[in-house]
Amino acid sequence: MKNKLSILIGAISLAAAAGASAQTAVTDPVGYITVTVNGSASGLSFIAPTLVNKIEFAGATTTTTGTTISFSGTPLTAGAYGPGFYVEVSTGGVPGSWSSIASNTANSITTTTDISNGLAAGATVRIRKHVTIGDFFGATNTAGLKSGDQISTADEVRILNATTKAITKVFFYNDGDPANNNWYDEGFAEAKDLVIPPQQGIFIVRKLATPVSFVRVGSVKTGPTALPVQAGLNIMAVTRAVGASFTLGNSALKTPTGGVQSGDQLASADVVRIAQPNGSLKNYFNYNDGDPASAGWYDEGFEVATNVQLKEGTSFILVRKPNTGFVWTVPAEPIAP
Repeated sequence: MKNKLSILIGAISLAAAAGASAQTAVTDPVGYITVTVNGSASGLSFIAPTLVNKIEFAGATTTTTGTTISFSGTPLTAGAYGPGFYVEVSTGGVPGSWSSIASNTANSITTTTDISNGLAAGATVRIRKHVTIGDFFGATNTAGLKSGDQISTADEVRILNATTKAITKVFFYNDGDPANNNWYDEGFAEAKDLVIPPQQGIFIVRKLATPVSFVRVGSVKTGPTALPVQAGLNIMAVTRAVGASFTLGNSALKTPTGGVQSGDQLASADVVRIAQPNGSLKNYFNYNDGDPASAGWYDEGFEVATNVQLKEGTSFILVRKPNTGFVWTVPAEPIAP
């Protein structure tokens, strides 16, 4: 996306719906980003959806107990929202926190994780459909990745599970018969509806020397986003879509009370690895030797890195050194007038 969201083809609109359901109709700004996959000569590509799917429901809660969030009246269609959807906190509680949905009734949703912290009556939440492989790359591979009749001949979409460290490999199958074309994992299980969680970055193994670019159209999430960081290796999505205005310095990866572990050298700090234009990876860390005047972001050569960009449509590697994780709360998107 361009550096300002004033080019968006949609706009925010809020309209309170009448009745006791306390439901609010909400439409996010809509825009686009161009995602580029490097040719094989330039190494791996670290990408992410960045844009999200539209809001399916927004409303105020009444009671929240553990993994059950309740609403007044019957504002939901029973069974409409399951594992392919997630709920996020917009006001009250911890704004930006989210959980996948297990099931729903006409007046409640059951989440897979507990996000009830601070969700008193009147807190508002939103439901969205998870972005899937088919959403991001197109159900028929409109992104233009190299297809094949086996994964060894096709471009590989790889998704890291930061908790288990397992990698799922996906490719677009094409044996010459259009009736068989589809997204599959390496075990030939259908993968078109494979969920890409909000925090999840992706890396691509391109089999052709030439790069390929595609356009992703979607909603721009205007609030903060709480992304879990696990111990060890993570591939984190960049969830902001404003281009050059989002940098290491204002990313909130490091906060006065937490975030990445700082250090006086790369070896003792959490490491952020960002792909460069030639496909190589460059290391960055948050420097702290006890003197607040010198603390901040630096690269591996101790050059100041405060203004290093976290580009829309990309992801980056985050190596978490402690054996505990943290939640990265990505600041809310600034919207240009």
